[in-house]
Amino acid sequence: MSQNSTPHTRHVQNAASEEVEQACHRADCHDFIMKLEHGYDTIVGEGGSTLSGGEKQRISHAGTFLKNSSIIILD
Repeated sequence: MSQNSTPHTRHVQNAASEEVEQACHRADCHDFIMKLEHGYDTIVGEGGSTLSGGEKQRISHAGTFLKNSSIIILD
C-alpha cells in the first residue's frame, strides 16, 4: 500500500489483510482482484486507471465497509 495517506484511506492502510479480504468479499470484488497479476498486491495505476468504473466502485465499497460507518449511502 502507498506510504501516503489521506483521512479517507487511512482506515484501509491500518486494516489487517484478513479484514481487507473480508470487506472485498462483501463488496463483491475479491474474485476479480484475485484474477489480477499479483492479486491484492497488484499496482493498478494512478487513480485505478487499469480498472473499469464498476471495479473501482466495488473497491470503494470495500473501503467503506472497512471504515465501519453506521450509515452508508450508495448511489
